[in-house]
Amino acid sequence: MMTRLRTLKLCVTLLASLIMMPVMAESKIAVMNYEAVLFNSQAANDATLELRTSLAPEQKRLQDIKLQFETRQSRLTTDRDILTEEEVAQFQKELQTLAGEQQQISARMQQVQQESRNAFVQQYQPVVRELVSALVKSEGYTMVIDSKAVLWNENEPDLTEQILEKFDAQYAKQQSATTTNP
Repeated sequence: MMTRLRTLKLCVTLLASLIMMPVMAESKIAVMNYEAVLFNSQAANDATLELRTSLAPEQKRLQDIKLQFETRQSRLTTDRDILTEEEVAQFQKELQTLAGEQQQISARMQQVQQESRNAFVQQYQPVVRELVSALVKSEGYTMVIDSKAVLWNENEPDLTEQILEKFDAQYAKQQSATTTNP
């Protein structure tokens, strides 16, 4: 019974291999790191700079809070013996308030960053798809696989740099048109 099952499995595997060989021979496959194209682009660099600029006041406030927190904590530690209970309680209350404000600002910043990332992807995802589609048609590829999903790749071309260059060129052209025709 076991031998018959093994023989059947072997036959099925061989049959599947024979059927797939012509399909595999006719396929022209490439890989591309989709995230690298999007997030290593000039568009991403510009969006990151714009986001940092818009979040600069919050970042400054976080630094101020950190300094105030450290100062109050240090004073509480060094002067604890000479402070009254009310003063200690006041310092602890101020530390809690600062910690709460820090958490709120950090949460808002994370939300803004996530929203910005989502908007960026939504805006530029169709552009990358169009570029890949045009390259697929011109080069005759039958399949492009995200390189993050590929465990091993010996001979398949990687289109990441090629698409990134095209994406940056298209973005630069768009930016140039925007600055000359506001």
